[in-house]
Amino acid sequence: MLPVEIAATSWQVVTAWVAQIRNGDPESILLAWGLTIVANLVLPRYLRRLRVRFRLLCERYGLRNERSGKRSADPPTVTTEQLKRAETANTQVSAADLWWTVETVVLMPVLEEIVFRGVPVLLARQTTGFTDIAVLVAMAATVVWAYLHVYFDQTPFLLPNLLSGLLLLYLWLHGLGHVAIGLHMLTNLVYVFGLVVRRFVRIVHPNVLAAGEEHWVTVSPHRKPSRGLYRATTKDGRRVDVTDVTPGETCLVRVATAGLRTKAYPVREAEAEGTDGPTDR
Repeated sequence: MLPVEIAATSWQVVTAWVAQIRNGDPESILLAWGLTIVANLVLPRYLRRLRVRFRLLCERYGLRNERSGKRSADPPTVTTEQLKRAETANTQVSAADLWWTVETVVLMPVLEEIVFRGVPVLLARQTTGFTDIAVLVAMAATVVWAYLHVYFDQTPFLLPNLLSGLLLLYLWLHGLGHVAIGLHMLTNLVYVFGLVVRRFVRIVHPNVLAAGEEHWVTVSPHRKPSRGLYRATTKDGRRVDVTDVTPGETCLVRVATAGLRTKAYPVREAEAEGTDGPTDR
């Protein structure tokens, strides 16, 4: 097949698929939703790499201004008290956690869908009719919704969330608002389930540091602290970022958070200089 024929065939498949979504076909809608979930999982990794490369390129050619340099050189400092609160949140289940789950899975999806898509679509239709202007108004509200997720640190990048929002908006524009609300609930349910699974894996896996564990670490004597966190390693070579320590010392730390960066705070120093401390538990 020629490239033109391949492109034409692909376009026909896509348009037919979109038409099935518009008509409320469950399989087509679930497939589109699954693709947005994959995008939310995959895109942040590549966008993060792209951002780092872009910053390095700007630094190489001197394109970063004084304001951006000052902002990156003076980030907020992580304190021991913050890590203790994080440890409590990561190791204890309270009524607040149960309420947060209900709020995340049920209340917030309904509220967000009505405020950022349902109401804008309804008002735009009533004031302008079902025209391109109405679509633009609804799209602007969805962009605001995606931006607020970034602003409140719920996601690091705008694009993955925006793709999910545009799918939900498309459903609203074709009278499938109830389906959009259901998919939003399902997305948040998958997110909460992922957090539970990740915590369980970190608790039972012998090679993964988990919140609440205590380990003897040696602080690197050469690396400068970042955000008040000093680079340290356990006796088996695992990396930990620790607050309120001195470069080169050996101390017992308690893990507060685990993830891309495992953070911990000191419990006590080694009793004698050069002591590696007792065996990690």
